[in-house]
Amino acid sequence: MKLQISDMEAYERKLKAQKDAMRIYGDDPGLETPLWSKSTQMLRDGLVALDCLALGMTRREIAVVLYGEETVQAEWGGRSMKSAMRYLVNKAEALRDGGYLIELLGSQLGPQRSAA
Repeated sequence: MKLQISDMEAYERKLKAQKDAMRIYGDDPGLETPLWSKSTQMLRDGLVALDCLALGMTRREIAVVLYGEETVQAEWGGRSMKSAMRYLVNKAEALRDGGYLIELLGSQLGPQRSAA
């Protein structure tokens, strides 16, 4: 058997990507769970919320999916969690409906151009 590699740089890039993926998703018990930043956590939760809305779930049910039943039972009576869920759903819907373009392009759009 003979292995022939025509583009060594492309091969090295693919190998690095595979090593990075194994480092992140591998089955090494010593691996640390990646931490979410505040913005990436909000985006992830927003995607989960949109999926839950598409399934017909209420905001409270979405909160249970995101935070767990115990946390929601303890905090749902106050305004804080309800407000947070309302904000999360509104932000996710706005991003879904074209706001993501503004997030990506920002000031590059200029005053005369519309993102969506």
